[in-house]
Amino acid sequence: YISSIMHFYEYHQRSGTIAMQAKEKYGWLFDDSLSDESIESRYWLLEYLHSQYGYTGDLKKDTRGMPCPIFCNEAKIFWSLSHSEKYVAFIVSDTPVGIDISENTERDRALFSYHTDSEYQIL
Repeated sequence: YISSIMHFYEYHQRSGTIAMQAKEKYGWLFDDSLSDESIESRYWLLEYLHSQYGYTGDLKKDTRGMPCPIFCNEAKIFWSLSHSEKYVAFIVSDTPVGIDISENTERDRALFSYHTDSEYQIL
């Protein structure tokens, strides 16, 4: 049973061993269009769905690239994935949902300084 306000998310640091585990358990994840980061985020989502709902199916997207809801044990589960160079994340909900992660990086303050039109032409 999923409540009407159910939202759950997890994030994991990327690990080279997860892709190998995913290949052994979910061989269908490995096609030419998925990056290692994408495979890892799908792995963690599938592990969660299996442990919480007994879900053993796959993850599909519609023609626009939007995640298709999962139907499991009379529940309609919406999901979303995100990944960066170092992290992967997923979210599930009983309503349409999205997630995005990014890493904060230090920037040189000079990037935010004012430049004249002639200075921009030099760049």
